Amino acid sequence: MTLSKLGCALVAVSLLSLGACAGVVQIDDLDSNGFLTDEVYAKLEPTNDSVRAGLGYLNTNMDISRHDKILLDPVVSFVGEDSADAIDAEDAQTLVNNFHALLASELSKDYQLVAAPGPNTLRVQVAIVRATKSSVALDTISTIVPVGVVMTKLASYVTGKPSFTGQLKIEFEVRDADTRELFGAGIDSRAGGKVLNEDQLSGWADVNKIMKLYAQAMGYQFCLARGDTDCEKPIM
Repeated sequence: MTLSKLGCALVAVSLLSLGACAGVVQIDDLDSNGFLTDEVYAKLEPTNDSVRAGLGYLNTNMDISRHDKILLDPVVSFVGEDSADAIDAEDAQTLVNNFHALLASELSKDYQLVAAPGPNTLRVQVAIVRATKSSVALDTISTIVPVGVVMTKLASYVTGKPSFTGQLKIEFEVRDADTRELFGAGIDSRAGGKVLNEDQLSGWADVNKIMKLYAQAMGYQFCLARGDTDCEKPIM
């Protein structure tokens, strides 16, 4: 094969790879991090559903159609300071603030947000247990240069996470705020894909995109659980 033909082949493969990695991918990083209780962890099972958490639990015997309020606890960063996943305190504060705002915006479409437990109220607790920036310089290069995209695709097969992209891992649970009955819980981890846009110059762009998708997915799951027929499924 001549060099020019090889170059064309690499371009073709890179375009296919770029399309496959353009969004957000669910990755196999589902070990428990200690935010939930052992009792809840024991209930979690693989969901095999991209719109749900990788490991999840749903109490199908609990009717939430009567719940019209949500108590949304402040999102917490549950990453130890000595952990290899530790992030800058200022970044952590910005991330939890952004995530809380996105969740509040989405859930307030169907529920009254309240500040205290009470009847007909769901309590939502969410923790960020891992958050990593994308490597902006490398990410830009690997997206622009065809060979870089091919290498990134190969790396994702090995690690499950596209190289140089941001990652977000969360744990969460939802209970009746009054009775403490568990409605749902889960662990999920996602990584960004390979798409070049103005947001890519921010190292946290992937993570912010994943947080928005998580908020939309939670609203969608509540919609399904209420038995509504006009639920809008997010593209995960």
